Order: sequence, then structure tokens, then C-alpha cells
Amino acid sequence: YASFSLGDAADGSLDVFMSNTHPVVGFQFDISGMSIDGASGGSAADAGFEVGTGPNGVVGFSMTGGSIAAGDGLLTSLSGSFDDFSACLTDLVLAVDGEGFQYFSTGDCVATDAVADCAGTANGDLVDDECGVCGGDNLTCTDECGVVNGDNSTCLGCDGIANSGLV
Repeated sequence: YASFSLGDAADGSLDVFMSNTHPVVGFQFDISGMSIDGASGGSAADAGFEVGTGPNGVVGFSMTGGSIAAGDGLLTSLSGSFDDFSACLTDLVLAVDGEGFQYFSTGDCVATDAVADCAGTANGDLVDDECGVCGGDNLTCTDECGVVNGDNSTCLGCDGIANSGLV
């Protein structure tokens, strides 16, 4: 068998762990909730694997025919950014050096440290404007004098009408 699990998803990094009973000669998987831009360390690096990453995927193999020995531990550490509130290992493809049926488990999803913006988007950049409108332009609460959250008092004429020009 080969069982995968994910470590803490924080500060743009995510550790991927593997427990395997047969040597692994190649792996490929996706990580939902993360835009991946690098992988390093772990048993993949120790075995001399080339580990490539894309926006959501990881592929690892040896150019020299090497394998990751049976055991438990860190497979690789991923770096990137989180674009969801949880990260999940999906679409696992595994090549093992062994015979017969192999059982693979991708483990549970983990919570990320993504922060919601005012629209609820993970690590989004929208903020409430001075009018309390998410992603607003500060114009929805501007008074007739052009003052945000104003009460028209800054441009009242002597007749009590905003912008009348009477002084």
C-alpha cells in the first residue's frame, strides 16, 4: 500500500507525507486549494528524484532509475500560495516496484491559513471602502458637497441649500 497525508498548510508551504510498503519509482498528484511553484526535500530529493510542479500539480521520477525505499516520512515540501480555505491531495498516480494489487490512499484535506477578504474570497484583495461597501469606490456615500459620509454642511449656501453658491 501507499498512504499519503498532508501537513500544516501555512505561510505558502505544505508538507506531503507518504507511507509505502513497496519502493516507489514515480508519482503524480494534484493539490486543490494551492497554486504550487516549487517542491524540495524529503524522500523524493533523497532518492535523487526530479520533482516538477505546475499551478496545481506535482510529478516526481528518477532519471537514473532510482526509487524511494519502503518506509514512512516526508515525501516533499511544496511552496506556493493558497487560493482556498482547504488543500486536498487528488488525482494520485503512483508507479511502484512490486507485484499485485496496490492500495493507495490520499488522506484528508487540511485547512489552510488563507484569509477571507470582504467578499469571502480566500486571500482576495477586496476591502470595504469608507462607505462600508466591499470593493466600493467611496462614491455611494458621498454627500452633495463631495465629502465621504458627509452631511452636506460643508457646502451649504446662506439659503440652506447645498452648492447654491449663495454666501
